[in-house]
Formats: sequence, C-alpha cells, structure tokens
Amino acid sequence: MPADASPEIPAPPEAPGVPVRTVLAAVAGFALFVAAAMGGLKLSYDRGAPRRERPPPRAMPQPGLQIDPAGDLKRLLDAQGEALSGYAWVDRERGIVRIPVARAMEILAGRGAAAFDPVGAPAAAPGPIKESRRP
Repeated sequence: MPADASPEIPAPPEAPGVPVRTVLAAVAGFALFVAAAMGGLKLSYDRGAPRRERPPPRAMPQPGLQIDPAGDLKRLLDAQGEALSGYAWVDRERGIVRIPVARAMEILAGRGAAAFDPVGAPAAAPGPIKESRRP
C-alpha cells in the first residue's frame, strides 16, 4: 500500500426507507384484527351450536384372539418338536424325506471334511462351443 494513500473509511449506514412507526402500526392493527375475529367466532359458536351431553367413555372389551394362549403355545411347540424329531415324507415321488435333526447331525459328522460337498455326481461340464459356418 503506498504511503500517500489513505485507508478508505466505510460510509455510514443509510437510514431505512420505510418509516418504522408505520410498519409497527400495521402489525399491531393486524394482530387486533385477528384477535377480534377469533373472539367473534367464539361468541358465534357459543350462541349457535347446541350443547349436547356426551356419554361417558366406556371400556373397550379385550379382543378374543386367543382363548388359551398358554395351551396354544404348548400345542405349537409340541407340533414343532414332533416335526423336528420324526421321520416323514416331504416328496414321495422324488424320494425326499425329513429326518430328525439329531440323525442329520450324525450323518454330517460322519462325512468329516467332505460334509458339505455336493451329494450327487457333479454335472458334466459343457464342451467347448464350436462355431458352425453356414454355407
């Protein structure tokens, strides 16, 4: 910055172009109008609407979804336990049966490291694709 140049002094802020008293009077007038409108509507409603006594609230009955929840749970657990511990056909045509979980674990443990290998023979891999040229 040159030595002979003086720093610029900012100009003072300009006065607002809108008179503050006019704005405040408009806001106060609007607030009075809203208050008067609300009071008038309340008086109109109180005089015009008939008063009715509301019946007292009554207790709602419990839904009858389950008569015996503990018995239902016991029957469900018994059915699941029977399905998991018994033998049954899943698909007789394809020879698929359901076996007990304990027996399935014994079979898998007996296979050792190859327990999760595919059960059947691997499918034959497709041969290389030969291009055929049409004459």
